[in-house]
Amino acid sequence: MTISHEQIIEACRPILEAVEFHVTEVRRERRFITAYQIWLGLQREVHPICDELIDACKGNFVGKDAGSNIGPAQKIAQALGNSAEIETQYLDTKYVSFDGIKPSGSDCGLFRLRS
Repeated sequence: MTISHEQIIEACRPILEAVEFHVTEVRRERRFITAYQIWLGLQREVHPICDELIDACKGNFVGKDAGSNIGPAQKIAQALGNSAEIETQYLDTKYVSFDGIKPSGSDCGLFRLRS
């Protein structure tokens, strides 16, 4: 089963739109979130794309324990990172985990909708 980047982006859009803004006296910027946070959000919503992503990945492989398997969060990161509608930055993952998930690499993509 193949799932397109467009399908993934559309499923993630409501989560990205719900991310609040960081507001100071001189700036108002939407916060960034990780693909891990998006994946957890989609699972909490019981979004239909979750089963499709798990099937496409042949399992729910997430984070450092995923080994060489490509999991749903990585597929989300690939789709968002290749979208002109999404701004991507990278966070050093030393000493970082997300709801018990330790990232698999030395950095982790951060995503937000472009203004």
